[in-house]
Amino acid sequence: MMIVCVLSSAAVWIRAYTFNTMSDNIARMLKYDLVFALLNKDIGFYDNQTTGDILSRIGTDSQILQDGLSTNISMFLRAFIFIIATVVILSII
Repeated sequence: MMIVCVLSSAAVWIRAYTFNTMSDNIARMLKYDLVFALLNKDIGFYDNQTTGDILSRIGTDSQILQDGLSTNISMFLRAFIFIIATVVILSII
């Protein structure tokens, strides 16, 4: 039983590390693309937008996406694998 607990906790750590690293990389690429797109906008775009709105978009939107990727997709994948494993075990029984 102790081996199962250790393996389970190692799998949880690997899953959390993988999804956190993936979400950090995606958020960094998203911020880079957003800043690049903002730098290439016409000057008329900045006449209609305030600086606070632009900075808020850079920080908030990428953080929301990062949180969703690291938590929601990780939990969905865990639940999906759990369902598949349960169906396989029930089929064997």
